[in-house]
Amino acid sequence: MFKYFIRFISFSSIVWLISYGLYVVPIVYYLSLIGYFTPFYIQILVSILIAGLIFIYLQTKITFFPLKFFVYFGMAVGFYGLILSIIVFISSFIISPNYGVLFLPIALLAILTYGYLNSRKIYLKKIEISTKKKMGSQRLAFISDVHLGSQSISHLSDILSLIRDQNVDAILIGGDLIDSSSFNLDELEILKLESIPIFYVTGNHEYYLKDSVNKIKALNKVNISNIDNKSVEFNNIKLIGLGDNQSINQKNKYLNSLSHNDLFTILLVHKPSLWPDAKKYSDLMLSGHTHAGQLFPFHYLVKLQFPYYYGLYKKDDSYAYVSSGCGCWGPRLRIGSQNEIVIIDINKNDDK
Repeated sequence: MFKYFIRFISFSSIVWLISYGLYVVPIVYYLSLIGYFTPFYIQILVSILIAGLIFIYLQTKITFFPLKFFVYFGMAVGFYGLILSIIVFISSFIISPNYGVLFLPIALLAILTYGYLNSRKIYLKKIEISTKKKMGSQRLAFISDVHLGSQSISHLSDILSLIRDQNVDAILIGGDLIDSSSFNLDELEILKLESIPIFYVTGNHEYYLKDSVNKIKALNKVNISNIDNKSVEFNNIKLIGLGDNQSINQKNKYLNSLSHNDLFTILLVHKPSLWPDAKKYSDLMLSGHTHAGQLFPFHYLVKLQFPYYYGLYKKDDSYAYVSSGCGCWGPRLRIGSQNEIVIIDINKNDDK
């Protein structure tokens, strides 16, 4: 009981610090630039109210959009507002801080506008993988972190349209397809229009959904093959899928239980935590989760937890690709990263 109390106090304190630092401080500083000084007790009361709203959202499965928007977009606005406020404050020792009255809102608006417009774009990233294993040439599309719920179904429709133009043999989905319980699964009927196989593994966000087990099962009705902890073969490729709702040790245990053959092997797993150990089990590991940081400079923090956080990696004869994903988590902003569809061409290397 005492342990849970300590966790509650620690978590609540962190939420309050975020509320005060991101939601209150930038506004209070800007008001001071225009000559209005906010009493400290008002700052504390407002930050406690904001912390309560954030706490409720994070500790429940509420899908109330205005609250979700306030939490996620508010954090992004507050973060960049805080950074800009610090810049103005430091520069005030050299020049008059009066310029901040115009600079702060204009710079913040420019950053948010760029981030939003960039989040609406979807880029094609093409990579080539050579192998000595016997197989015909294959072209695959890999997408991850679409985040339907935060993103609309039209975003998925745009993704599928771009994929169709690439004439791929299959679509691989690396988790976090859905991130909101309010998303209507019936909208995924558009996937039935695809004439190629679609293979999918779960990410962490699928397990945050209300009734997650049944919703994950329902994906099979819309042309999606869930291969969590399964191994399937198609077109002379062995495809291994790992569900996200298990520890690294459990994932390794499953991989060790598999028999191996001479087929080109792809490991589909949401988080890139298994690399480079995954080279023992696969010729190509495909992951997402990191969003390549999504918002600058958070990629530095992401890289601390996931050293292989974005791009193509090679170890011996095995490859790994970690995608920045196709959608946004939290605020619909992309600064220093981009949405991408990964087109993978696998060709046999005939060199002796």
